[in-house]
Amino acid sequence: MSNKTLTMRITSLVALLWTLSASADPDQKYYASVRAYLDALPRSDRPFSDGAYGDLAGAGRQDWVGIVRFSRPRPEGGSDPEQDYERIIILTQASNGAYLEAAKSTPIDVYPTFGFNKVRIANRSAYVSSGSAWHECGYSETHQFKLYQGKWRLIGVKFQQGGLTEAEDGSTGQDAAEFDRNVITGNVTAKLTRFNQKPVERHFRVKPQVILLDDLAPGEAFGWSKSFDTYLKDLNTGC
Repeated sequence: MSNKTLTMRITSLVALLWTLSASADPDQKYYASVRAYLDALPRSDRPFSDGAYGDLAGAGRQDWVGIVRFSRPRPEGGSDPEQDYERIIILTQASNGAYLEAAKSTPIDVYPTFGFNKVRIANRSAYVSSGSAWHECGYSETHQFKLYQGKWRLIGVKFQQGGLTEAEDGSTGQDAAEFDRNVITGNVTAKLTRFNQKPVERHFRVKPQVILLDDLAPGEAFGWSKSFDTYLKDLNTGC
């Protein structure tokens, strides 16, 4: 090997090492496993479920999405001094098998009648389902998050409402509504079902939005559009 060739190879190697060191984020913290990450959380935090493993970042690795529940003192005090919260967390797996916190939502209030109940990974997307029930009002939603254009975004959401109760003789019951929204394109499919009648499907568009996972707003229907209310006003969904 000539001195010129050796010098070129050394120069290329130095340039590569410089690039890697310059791009490294000193604030990033890696964990040996998902369990190690969860164990490093404050003792008041605890996993709501085991979460789900699958490829989210497109590298063919075992990334993870899960729910962590924790309690914090109520700022206003009251008879119950603490409030329960839940947070969606996404961990991506590095080439060495370690895990990095990639994204997490803001804390979401948890009540006896509401909470996340299922997480899964499919099509490089994290699906997070939740639901609530209060007297005759039943409501559920499934949010689809994905790494899209370099950001963890809400790209799709489904809402279901009504259809819970029915008279003992079957004579009366609730209507039901389901909305399936593509947040990227703005396309929406609404399936409206009056009691004991066939579903009627409607298609319309709302304004496309950029909704990030870490923008999850506590106490609000994440991805709900006010235009949906127009389709609900004549339905008896119990809410």
